[in-house]
Amino acid sequence: MSEGRDQLTALMKWGADFLGTRYAIMAGAMSWVSERHLVSAISNAGGFGVIACGAMTVDLLDKEIAATKALTHKPFGVNLITMHPDLDALIDLCGRHRVGHVVLAGGLPPGGAIERIKSSGAKLICFAPALALAKKLIRSGVDALVIEGSEAGGHIGPVSTSVLAQEILPEVADQFRCRHRIDRASQFQESFLPRIRPRCRGERADRSAPAGHSRARAQERFDRVVQRQAARSRAGGALRRAVIDGDVEHGSLMAGQSVGMVTKEEPVADIIAALLDQAAAALDARAS
Repeated sequence: MSEGRDQLTALMKWGADFLGTRYAIMAGAMSWVSERHLVSAISNAGGFGVIACGAMTVDLLDKEIAATKALTHKPFGVNLITMHPDLDALIDLCGRHRVGHVVLAGGLPPGGAIERIKSSGAKLICFAPALALAKKLIRSGVDALVIEGSEAGGHIGPVSTSVLAQEILPEVADQFRCRHRIDRASQFQESFLPRIRPRCRGERADRSAPAGHSRARAQERFDRVVQRQAARSRAGGALRRAVIDGDVEHGSLMAGQSVGMVTKEEPVADIIAALLDQAAAALDARAS
């Protein structure tokens, strides 16, 4: 095993332990795409698959979780949308299925949702498309954050994940360290961030912006996120029409800029293996 591979294993250890997986690779939840077959394939390959509940009914999610369990004995999670009208029932369903990780997307969780999830013993992961929301979620007791930018299908906002990460990480590092004893960030993952590397104060990108201005800008960004997520929820039928029924003319397909990098179809296990090889090679090159 190369030094890069050893280093990669060490860097991923906290994330892998948190997820209960071989690799700290967490798949995004794509509505009507992240279902039993894809989720189980990711988990069986050593990653962490996540069922996208999206606009599913309680009964449909019940069947999807059961079907996923029949295809894999490895850990996987369930992604719930905070504005779903049956959110409480969906949370209770995940508890009955003993889902180990629940991922909440779509803004601040409604009252009681976080406590309801944590009381089942599940770990809670939430999306943070803005610094103000990240801080609020940490204070509320979430176990991990996903910093999500414009790459997430193009519907989150205009700011890229790399920029958001530089804004959010220095501000939340100490908060997370107090709760999780996190020492440094994974250099492998782009968006899954339960491990956080503190950055020196001198590396702050903008010291000149007034604090009030920064908060107002974060709030505006958050408001846009909520509006887009609400529109996404309403468009659930259009997404299903395109992804499940294959009607791309009348349905809705969501894709970010990275879709241009897709050149062929590959098995999930091959994609994960390639990611690991590339990450290890990059670490070897950095050390040489």
